Amino acid sequence: MFGFFVGDSTLKVQNYESAKHGHRAKAFQVSVDYLLGQGPNASYDKEMIKRLDELETLPESEKQHIFHYMDLIIRDYKTKKTYNAK
Repeated sequence: MFGFFVGDSTLKVQNYESAKHGHRAKAFQVSVDYLLGQGPNASYDKEMIKRLDELETLPESEKQHIFHYMDLIIRDYKTKKTYNAK
């Protein structure tokens, strides 16, 4: 639509839009798919993303404690899921 008004080709406008999304993605350190609400990361819980960002600010020893507990919970969940499925 923008291309029609300025007399430019659709391809040039698409290239402009793609570049604009690319610059934003780079600035926010995310993929273009994420910005557009597409791809595997688009469905991530925003609160989970916020928590992961906070996690990045913690000292390494604290991160390791959290990862250890996460691994235990995930392992237990998978085990329960496997045995309850039978």
